[in-house]
Amino acid sequence: MICAEGISSSTREKVLGGQTHFRYLGAYMAFFNIPRRPEDDYWAWTVNGIGGTFITLRPGTDTVTTVLITFLRKDLDISVDEPAARKRLLLDALKGRGTIAHRISTELDTVCDFYFGPMSQVQASTWSKGRFVLLGDAAHCPTPFTGQGTALALAGAYVLAGEIKRSADHAEAFAAYERLLRPYVEATQSQLTPSLIRLTHAKTRFGIAVTRLVQRLLASKMVQRIFKRGAAKRASDTEKKFVLPAYS
Repeated sequence: MICAEGISSSTREKVLGGQTHFRYLGAYMAFFNIPRRPEDDYWAWTVNGIGGTFITLRPGTDTVTTVLITFLRKDLDISVDEPAARKRLLLDALKGRGTIAHRISTELDTVCDFYFGPMSQVQASTWSKGRFVLLGDAAHCPTPFTGQGTALALAGAYVLAGEIKRSADHAEAFAAYERLLRPYVEATQSQLTPSLIRLTHAKTRFGIAVTRLVQRLLASKMVQRIFKRGAAKRASDTEKKFVLPAYS
């Protein structure tokens, strides 16, 4: 059984519940669509709100605009499991955060594709038990903050399939799959810390002003050229750290 149910996998809880830890990064995330308005163009908009709320509006389809919201929250509130309770928590994070936040708040009652949850990483002591094996976010969710969840899941699926094909049995295949992929996964997860998340979610007017100055600097042509050279080097370093095995 290959389990790819995501970060909240109920099957993983039944089979490996005592061997799975969640590393909370100090923030929650909401993701959903709202009706598109005439003033919505084809650019993404980001807004920093006082208190550590970060809002992004981006083009969806001809009829909807996609909303992504992350906000700081010191404690992990595992009791927030009802849609109404989750929306109340989000409304609190949006309150007094400006025009775009007010627009989102007024649309929230009509949202049908509402995703809301803590930004936590999945850290399992083992990815398999017997004939059961975890894949993707169910095994090692790095959180959307890394931008690496899909890449890790695809690499994991490739390695797992290859090892199943060339191994003598499932136990050997699962062990090889984890041995090859886990160091790369743990290196990706370690790039994020709660302090880094707090740094990207300015809480005061001064902090937001500094954030805007930094954003303008990062968007400059000179810095972008430096980033491109650095990105090429990082891509090369990543290839050296993890090379996809060649399976016949």
